[in-house]
Amino acid sequence: MGYSVIICDDSRLARNFLARSLPSGFAEQQHFAASGREALALIAEGKGDLLFLDLNMPDLDGYQVLAQLRAQSSRCQVVVISGDVQPKAREKVLALGALSFLQKPLNRDDLLAELVALGLCSESLSEAPPSPQESIAGTDRMEVLREVANVAMGRAAGLMAGIFNVFVQIPVPRIQAMTASELCALIDQWQSRPGHQVISQGFVGAGICGEVLMELSSEEAHRIAALMSLSSRQPEERALMTELSSILIGACLKGIASQLELEFSQGHPIILDRTDQRVLAELGDKAVLCIRFGYQIPDEEVHQELVLLVTPDSLPALERRLTQLVN
Repeated sequence: MGYSVIICDDSRLARNFLARSLPSGFAEQQHFAASGREALALIAEGKGDLLFLDLNMPDLDGYQVLAQLRAQSSRCQVVVISGDVQPKAREKVLALGALSFLQKPLNRDDLLAELVALGLCSESLSEAPPSPQESIAGTDRMEVLREVANVAMGRAAGLMAGIFNVFVQIPVPRIQAMTASELCALIDQWQSRPGHQVISQGFVGAGICGEVLMELSSEEAHRIAALMSLSSRQPEERALMTELSSILIGACLKGIASQLELEFSQGHPIILDRTDQRVLAELGDKAVLCIRFGYQIPDEEVHQELVLLVTPDSLPALERRLTQLVN
C-alpha cells in the first residue's frame, strides 16, 4: 500500500520532476501544492501522510509550514527538498521535525536511496520504474529560469554562509522585463539613499551576456567586512565595496552558470557615478530581462538586492540552454 503524497513547491518544473522520480506504486495518491498554504489545506483535509516540501516559497515558506505542523502535532511526515544548501538551513528543518533534507537539483538515485534509508521505501520498490511522466511541454521557460535562479540563490547563500558564518535568508527571486527608464529610476532610487553605492559587474559566456547591479551601503560593507575579519586591514572604502560585490555577484553567477553548464567570464566591478549611463547605453527603448535576487543577514542588519540584466540579444542562447536543461 502506497502513501498519500503531497508535493509542495512553487515551481511546476520541480513538482513534475519529483513526481516522475518516485517509483511506480510508491504513491497511492498524489497531490500537488504550489504554496505552503495549499499544502497545509490538503493536510487538514486528510489528503497527505507524506509531504515533500520546498523551503523558499512565497506566501508561506517551508519553515513556517514545518512550524505549523509541529504546533498542530500533525502526523504527516516531511522530507524537505531545497536549493538552500546552508548547513544552518538543514539544522533548522531537522529541529522543526523534518525527517530529512535533500538538495536541489534533485538526483533520482539520491532520492530513492534516502527513502530506503528512512524506511519509507523498500529496496525492491525502489527498483521499480518511475511513475508515469507528466507532460512538461507547456512549461514556460520563465518558470524554468525562475527555478534556476532559485537554486542559484540557494547555492550563493550556502557560499555566503560559509564565508560569513551566518544564516542567510533568501527571498524568492523575481523575474521581470524592465525598460531603460525603469532601470534608470531604480538606480536613481538606490543612489539617492545616503551612503549607498551602486556597483555594476559585466559577464559573458556562451552567447549570453549582461550586467549585475548591486546596491551596497558603506555601513553594510563594513559589517560584512567585519564578518570576514577584514576590518583590521582598514581597506579603502571603495576598494572594499568592489571586493565584496565581486564575491557576492560571483557566487550568484556561478550558481546560474553551473546549472546551465557554461562558464561566465566576469569583468571588474565598478562603482557607478550619478551620471554614468554605461549600463543603459545599449538598451535604447528595448526591455531587458531582469532577475532580482535578495539576501538578508538579519542579525547584522544586512539587506541586499542584486539585479541581473540579460541583454535582448542573449535571449535566444539563454532559451536554448533552458530547453536543454528541461530535456
